[in-house]
Amino acid sequence: MANRNFHVHLVSDSTGETVSSVARACLVQYEGVFVQEHVWSLVRTKGQMDKVMQAVERDRGPVLYTLVDPELRDLVRDHCRRLQLPCVGVLDQAMSVLAVHFHSKSEQWPGRQHQLDEGYFDRIDAMHYTLAHDDGQSTHDLEDADVILVGPSRTSKTPTCVYLANRGVRAANVPLVPLVDPPSALENAKRPLIVGLITDPERLVQIDRLHRHGQRPARDPGSAPPLCPPQVGDHRRHAPLDRGDGGGDPADAGGAPRAAFAGNRIRSHAHREAIMRFRHPRFGVLVGLVFAASSVRAANGIDVTRGQDAMVFGNCVPSLVVENNSMEIIDYLQVDVAVALANGQERVIELKSAYREGVLHPIGVGGRAVLQQHLDTSKALGVGCGDLKARRVVRTICEAEGGASCASSVSVQP
Repeated sequence: MANRNFHVHLVSDSTGETVSSVARACLVQYEGVFVQEHVWSLVRTKGQMDKVMQAVERDRGPVLYTLVDPELRDLVRDHCRRLQLPCVGVLDQAMSVLAVHFHSKSEQWPGRQHQLDEGYFDRIDAMHYTLAHDDGQSTHDLEDADVILVGPSRTSKTPTCVYLANRGVRAANVPLVPLVDPPSALENAKRPLIVGLITDPERLVQIDRLHRHGQRPARDPGSAPPLCPPQVGDHRRHAPLDRGDGGGDPADAGGAPRAAFAGNRIRSHAHREAIMRFRHPRFGVLVGLVFAASSVRAANGIDVTRGQDAMVFGNCVPSLVVENNSMEIIDYLQVDVAVALANGQERVIELKSAYREGVLHPIGVGGRAVLQQHLDTSKALGVGCGDLKARRVVRTICEAEGGASCASSVSVQP
């Protein structure tokens, strides 16, 4: 069926939310039909209605309305009858049935459902609480929540909380991150209803890749680190998480080795590291390895300096700030930093401008960006920021447009 274009006019004496919702619920059922919606809200006088009907005559199409004033309803019907256009009062039938059943006449009060009553302010308060306690923020007062959602990333915790808040439920959500203990406030919460959200590993991988890649093809299809059943199992069991420097893969709480898929071959973690060090797996070009051997800033290059350390669930998360003083656009930048801890251990963390396998966040000429550690795919340090004693650069990967190695020099001050 060929595509067809139509006009639909939605007329309301209030916000137009009701008639718009009904119209869209109907219109989605028609494929190949493109409709331009004309929303006319707060129409409460004859003069306003005359202007609306002039627009209806110019862009002819059906009229759907929610009007409580009988005089305005009659005006709409008369104009549509003269123009020979369909006219539907989306609430008229329901209101008539209720009036007969209740043996009562309805009040002629436009927008009455939007009045600022106690329920409205309860919803606003719930929304403020939910936004302030999204993704593990402000855990000190979790006891004030009505509902707490917990679960691994990509299990729709935030949308569910926003939905509940819109119904007046004070909802918080706390992510379960591999190798990071949940906050103590969650363990000690007594009053709230705590709900765990789980999903199958295969479904989690699909959502995660769609979230990272969007609708564009991935630059390295299939190379995102797989989430395996042991990892999801840890979330389900809520077992104690190891903070040690065991050497298991950071993206796998179950200790299984990470595998990177390229075409029909499966490469080991070590093999994949070798590829990342010397050759990009898709474009087949050399990746520049730049080590910070001088404290002098690059005159016309890419300057990377220490950013602000953040505390996430009791773990220090370092960052780096990038200033692109070069004349090229940076598609991807990664700096691996070895961090000396107070206990004598040394840990290497990857600070990235984006997920390597996901959607790019280019750094334009003269632009600034922050390199971050992604806790959903890497191991947390497990210590506070005061326990970080020294830092040194291990490796730098800089890719310009098209995956080519950056031509400009990179100066890193970790």
